[in-house]
Amino acid sequence: MMAERVQAPVSPVPRVMPGPGRSRRRLLVAGASLLAGAIGLVPAAPAAQAPQRIVSVGADMTELVYALGAGERVVATDTTSLWPPQARETRKLGYLRNLSAEGLLSLEPDLLLLSGAAGPESTLRQLEGTGLRIVQAVEDYSLAGARAKIELVGKALGEEARARELVAEFDRDVAVLRETTRSVAHPRGVFLLAAGGGSPQVAGKGTAAQAILDLVGVDNALDHEGYKAISPEALVAARPEVILVMSTAPGGGIEAVAATPGMALTPAGKAGRMLEVDGVALMSFGPRVAKAATQLAGRVRKAATQLAGRVRMPAGAAR
Repeated sequence: MMAERVQAPVSPVPRVMPGPGRSRRRLLVAGASLLAGAIGLVPAAPAAQAPQRIVSVGADMTELVYALGAGERVVATDTTSLWPPQARETRKLGYLRNLSAEGLLSLEPDLLLLSGAAGPESTLRQLEGTGLRIVQAVEDYSLAGARAKIELVGKALGEEARARELVAEFDRDVAVLRETTRSVAHPRGVFLLAAGGGSPQVAGKGTAAQAILDLVGVDNALDHEGYKAISPEALVAARPEVILVMSTAPGGGIEAVAATPGMALTPAGKAGRMLEVDGVALMSFGPRVAKAATQLAGRVRKAATQLAGRVRMPAGAAR
């Protein structure tokens, strides 16, 4: 039996990743059945038995397993799975981007849940040929992506009813977030992934941290791609008005950020506008992301108010 690797859909129709040996005809038939089922042309297949030995890789997936009431069925997680606290006590498989097929299979799981960032791809291809059921989310730093993951994991666990409840709660959180960030000034800021002991690592385009900046109403003062170290001179030249730093960053904390070379010469450093970010709740875009973003947005709004008329309004915002 070949493994089925299902990824969180961009559209309502799930994508099935075939293992070696599946014929093109079989794929076409499977795809047609999925599409027909999505639009109600054929009866849904009977639900599979709920998995009893779950390996969850990725903070987002693990948090969802527990939120959907299946935490007692988890036999192992990766080192990024830190919430809820019970997840920290589970057996750890190592870092999510460096999985070992042998160690994972030795646990005899009947379901492997994978974050979109999980890998390496060579290990995932090896697992596909074992008969293990694999469900992987798409790496998508958006509220829509977080919502889709709730539905995906709920279906994989056989907990669709709980998933619907969690989706409804998530939608309410999103509505509150949008109201909190509606028509407010956008300060210039930077997101520090780490500070202390050298040049700070700062977030640029295409990162989860950039997506968080967008959600809470902060204009990134930097224009690079990915994460990279920044010199004191570049930090001063960026003139950030607020500084966001991960609370879990090595050597982090407001004191460490304030002591970073050049920080005291920035508008944020001079005014002490430095905000710690709950990276566990926010950066994986799990079920708590909207609620945590609302809390952070409220603090950003307070910082923007302190800046008064010197802060730009976002395009099209009410004044």
